[in-house]
Amino acid sequence: MSGRLGKWIVVEGIDGSGKTTQAKMLATKIDAFYTYEPGDSLVGEDVRNVLLKSEKTLHPLTEVFLLQADRIEHLQKIIIPKLEEGKNVVCDRYVGSTFAYQGYGRGVEFDKLESIVNIAISKVMPDLTILYDLPSEEVESRLAGRSTDRIENEGKEFRKRVEQGYKALSKRFGWKVIDASGSIDEVANRTLGEIKSAFGEAWIGNIDG
Repeated sequence: MSGRLGKWIVVEGIDGSGKTTQAKMLATKIDAFYTYEPGDSLVGEDVRNVLLKSEKTLHPLTEVFLLQADRIEHLQKIIIPKLEEGKNVVCDRYVGSTFAYQGYGRGVEFDKLESIVNIAISKVMPDLTILYDLPSEEVESRLAGRSTDRIENEGKEFRKRVEQGYKALSKRFGWKVIDASGSIDEVANRTLGEIKSAFGEAWIGNIDG
């Protein structure tokens, strides 16, 4: 991608980890454009409705291709243009979610999944990926009593596979892993600490005031 000026940060994590709250707070803190997957593209809302709100059973590869259709539009028409304008971007989920949910969760072969994803993204990757890690017991406690979508309704065993997948992926791709337990402000401070470590005090220094 030519002309890339802004920094692109992706946040990942299992449902209930608090990643969306942290992503929105971070975007405000560093004056970045906040966006998310699936759904924040021209076709995204339709894809999101099928993936998360439909009561129909989908083949795992159907999920994969729907997600990539949304991702192509999202990347080419929203993320890349923002970065080329010099804006920082905070994205709630990216390819890590596909590998964790459709790969480890659904059982799609990793090599096959990686090939499909790479076609969609042309190997364009963020500057930093953050994984919010939360113990399974706390995840289940947070999800109890809240309205859930089709993926969240898959149950504990599915979430456990996804959680294990995220941990394996973080080691494979060198993501920053942040303990998501504690208060919102505590986790936010840990996040800023990791960003300072990744980009340096000079880059983040102008946002602390």
